Amino acid sequence: MLKRISRILYKSGDKHEDQRRLHLTFNLVALVILLVSFSLTIEAVGAYIYFGFIVLLLISLALAYKNQLWPARILTPLAGFLLITRLIYVGGIHDDALGGYYFILIVAGLMIGQRALLIFGVLSTLAVIIIGIAETSGIITTHFGPLTE
Repeated sequence: MLKRISRILYKSGDKHEDQRRLHLTFNLVALVILLVSFSLTIEAVGAYIYFGFIVLLLISLALAYKNQLWPARILTPLAGFLLITRLIYVGGIHDDALGGYYFILIVAGLMIGQRALLIFGVLSTLAVIIIGIAETSGIITTHFGPLTE
């Protein structure tokens, strides 16, 4: 078991292989976290979104396993962004899930590159502004609603 872990962490010198290992490791860790936190996550986002997110992670994992890294690079941060946006839509802009956008920025920067930081930063900002406007105008009602008035 330790040999497998050390083989995963060992730098091969091949940039493509190192990127592949990063994607495989990250997707496996994300799947384990999601499966361990099943009861909390499914209650917060709903069954369809929870299982949809798991399917997107499995597709990304399969693509990375088959050395098709470009779709896997985009799919994982995009799925995470959609999940965080759904959590904020349900909980409002004062929800703790807002901090998840920072994590998505880190993941997008590691998986896609520097330009992804700008793209996902703009997407996160727009999502917060749109949800904030919808919450203050009464389109969205949350349990944190009185804090935005």
